[in-house]
Amino acid sequence: MANGDEPERILQRAFRFHLAQKILKSSPNDQREALVPPVCVLEAFTIKLMLKCLIRIEGGSPPQIHDLLDLFNRLREPTRQRLEAMWSDYSQQRGFKGLATIGGATPDTAIPNDRRREPIMSVTSAQAESALQGGAATNIRWTHVAPTLLIIWIVSMFDKSNMAIVMNDQNFLNELGLAGQQGKLGWLSSGLFLAYGICAPLWGWVVDRVGARRTCALSLIVWALTCFWSGVAADYDRLLWSRIVLGAGEAVLYPFTLAVVANWFALKERGRATSFWWIGTMIGPMLVGLVITGVILAVGWRWQFHAMGILALILPLPMVWFLITDHPQEHRSTNAAEIELIVQGALENNEGAPGKGAEISR
Repeated sequence: MANGDEPERILQRAFRFHLAQKILKSSPNDQREALVPPVCVLEAFTIKLMLKCLIRIEGGSPPQIHDLLDLFNRLREPTRQRLEAMWSDYSQQRGFKGLATIGGATPDTAIPNDRRREPIMSVTSAQAESALQGGAATNIRWTHVAPTLLIIWIVSMFDKSNMAIVMNDQNFLNELGLAGQQGKLGWLSSGLFLAYGICAPLWGWVVDRVGARRTCALSLIVWALTCFWSGVAADYDRLLWSRIVLGAGEAVLYPFTLAVVANWFALKERGRATSFWWIGTMIGPMLVGLVITGVILAVGWRWQFHAMGILALILPLPMVWFLITDHPQEHRSTNAAEIELIVQGALENNEGAPGKGAEISR
C-alpha cells in the first residue's frame, strides 16, 4: 500500500458515517434495543464494520480478523465489556489505542496519534442527521439505476402496443393480405404475450446464473433484431414468428427488474423504486399512440418497426450496459456509504421484515 495511513483514514471515515447512521436509526421502540443497550448496538456495528474494512484494505484474510468476526457473530447478548475486550485484543496487534466509550469520548481514539489527519468531534444526534442529509452517501441507485428501469419499461411498452395501431394501417393490411382477417390479426398480439408468459420463468433462471445486466443486454439485442425482422417480413407467417420471438425476448423484463431492485435498494426504499419503473408501463401506452402513429405517417409501417429496433439499441441498451451493474459493490461510482445503506437495509439484515420476528424471538 502506497500510503501508510490509508487504513486508518478509511476506518476514520467509516466510524463517523456508521455512528451517525446508527444514532439516527435508534429509537425507544426499536426491538433490538429491548435486548441490547443502545450504546452496545452502536459499538457492535462499528466494530464489525471496522473489521470488515481491515479485511478489504489489507488485501487478504488474516486469520485473527476472521476469528474476531466469528466471535462477534456468535455473541447472543453482547455487553460493553465484552465488545471493548474484543477491540482491545485486536488493537494491541494493530497498535491502536483502543476504542473509547461512545458516550463522551471522541471517535478518533481508534486512530493512532501519529496517523491522524484531522480532529474528529464526538458525534451528536444533530451532527449525525446533518452528516446524512449533507450527502455522505452517493445516490447512484436513484440517478442511474431507477431511470434505466423507467426508460426500458417505456420503450418495451412501445413494442407491445404498436401492433394495435399498425393493424389499422391500410397499406399494412393490403401488403400482407390481412384485410378482414380478424383471427390472424389477433394472433399478432396474442402470440407475443403467450411467448412472454412462457419464457419469463426461463429468463429468471438465466438472470440468477448469468446476472441481470448481461441477461438484459442479450435480451435487448434479440428484441431489436426481431423488430428489424418484423419490418422486412414478406408475409403473415414471418411477421407472426417475429412477434413471438419478440415476446420471448421481452419476457426478461420482470426477472431483470426484480433482481435489480432487490440488489440495489434497501427494503424501505423498494416501494418507491417499484413505483419508479412501474409508471413506465403507464407512460409507454400513453405515448405510443402519438409516437407510432406519427412514425407510420412519416415513413410507413415497415420503418416503424425498424425505428423501434433502432430505439432499443441506442437508448435502453447503452443505459443497461454503462449505467448499472448487478450489485452496487461493482459500480465504479458508488461510495462505501451508499453500499452500506443498501446492505444494512437488505431483507436479510432487516429485523422488522415479515418472517424475521421468529428469528428474533429465538
